[in-house]
Amino acid sequence: MSTRKMFSLKILRRFRFVLIIIFLIGVIIDIFSNANSDMSLLLLCALWILTIKLFNFKSATTFKITFVFLVALFFLFLINPDQKPIERVATWIFLFLFLGIFQQYKEITS
Repeated sequence: MSTRKMFSLKILRRFRFVLIIIFLIGVIIDIFSNANSDMSLLLLCALWILTIKLFNFKSATTFKITFVFLVALFFLFLINPDQKPIERVATWIFLFLFLGIFQQYKEITS
């Protein structure tokens, strides 16, 4: 393998890490912010779809993140009685469940 290819793979791996970190920070900000904006939900969803396309993530990855949201929802029910973060996590669960099912359907049909 040439050094140029190895260099581009290293950059691509770093870029993957940066995209995932940006996505996770965006989701955390979206969950705990007081702003009730659907635009952030749409932009973060588009970022996740871009990440799926760029790095060929399988539907299992999306379902694992959905499971993490379910665990977060459980702990938010115990820790935080406020309704807003719980409602936003439930929205993310629904969105990722839909994305995972659609992604798995595309994997099966192709």
